Amino acid sequence: VTLEVEIEGEDYDSSAEYAFVVERPQYAFSIKSVSTDQTLKAGETFPVDVVVKNIGYYDLEDTYVTVSIPELKVQKTGYFDEVFALEGERTYVSIVNGSVIKTTVEGDEDDEDTVSGKLYLEIPQDTKSGIYTLEVTAENDDVKSTKTIQIVVDNDFDGTVFKSGNSLWI
Repeated sequence: VTLEVEIEGEDYDSSAEYAFVVERPQYAFSIKSVSTDQTLKAGETFPVDVVVKNIGYYDLEDTYVTVSIPELKVQKTGYFDEVFALEGERTYVSIVNGSVIKTTVEGDEDDEDTVSGKLYLEIPQDTKSGIYTLEVTAENDDVKSTKTIQIVVDNDFDGTVFKSGNSLWI
């Protein structure tokens, strides 16, 4: 990447160009989306759909995704396996000190640089109505990335609640 700097003044003009080599990070996740209902009920089990993309140069092996609501001390972790670095062949051209550097990286077109999955969380029945933070973390041995969204929890019961079986609320 070339950065051109120009300085202009009443009695002064100057310009200079600077060459930088810009690369993708070696290991990096991008949590592309987190989808769930925005309003949930206490006691409800709900799905969280997550899409994770590898934006680094190298494959991300043994990827785990964790969804949690830290304030409620609930979390679920899922194994998303390997997230590959790229698909197809890509060529990067850089100019450093007047020299052209061409780098070609080959990926397997059958491998995906994006994975998706669904994890389920249960909101405790005694949760107070309010706004909570849903946290999604993608990680492996090399890198960790976190994204948060806000959810609303409604609780129709004012007092202590006991659950018996699947349908009796006391």
